[in-house]
Amino acid sequence: MKRILAMLLAALGLLKIAPAAFADEEFGGSAWLAYWDVDSALREVRELPDAFESLICFEAYFDKDGNWILPPESKQLLEEMKALDAPVYLSLVNDVQQEDGSFDQKSKDFLVQQLSTPAARSAHIVKIMQLIRSQGVKGLEIDYENIKKDTELWAAFASFIDQLYQILSHNGISLRVVMECGAPEYAEFPEGPIYSCMCYNLYG
Repeated sequence: MKRILAMLLAALGLLKIAPAAFADEEFGGSAWLAYWDVDSALREVRELPDAFESLICFEAYFDKDGNWILPPESKQLLEEMKALDAPVYLSLVNDVQQEDGSFDQKSKDFLVQQLSTPAARSAHIVKIMQLIRSQGVKGLEIDYENIKKDTELWAAFASFIDQLYQILSHNGISLRVVMECGAPEYAEFPEGPIYSCMCYNLYG
C-alpha cells in the first residue's frame, strides 16, 4: 500500500506545484504486482479499483540458455488479474537463474548474448512469442536493465525493440519498454511502444 500511495501522492504533488500547466492533462498510473507478494498486491489494487490505467505482472525471467521461466506465482497472478478492469502486461526481466538456483540479476552478459546479432535477436523474439502465446496475455513489458553507456548494446537493444514491436503489434499485443534515464543519448528508439523512464540510481 505504501508503494501505491507514494505514486499517487507524487502525481497529486505535480498538480499542486503547477496546476495551470496540467489543467488539460489526464493523469493515470500503473502498478507493478510482484509475484512474491500475490495476495497483498491484488488486495491493494482492489482497494483502489479506479486508480490505474494498467497493471503489470512482475515478472518472468530466464535461465542461462535463454529459455523463459514463469514462476507459478506469476502464472497465478496473471489468472487473478484477468478479473480486473485495467489492461494487464507481463514484465520480462533480464534476471538469469543459474543451475544452483541463484540469480544473476540484470545480467548485461545475457543481453549481449541475446541481442548482439540479428540472428540472436530473432531467436530471442521467437522464445518471447512462445511465452506470450502460452499465457494468452495482451501486453508485454520489456524491463532489460544495466546497459549503462554501452553504445553498441544500446543500438542492438533499439533494433530488438523495433523488431519486437512490429511482431507484437501485428498480433494485437501492446508493448511497454522500461528505459534507463540516459537511453536517448545512445540510440534512437521506434515510435509505437509505451516508454517508461526509471528514476532510481542502480543502473543509470
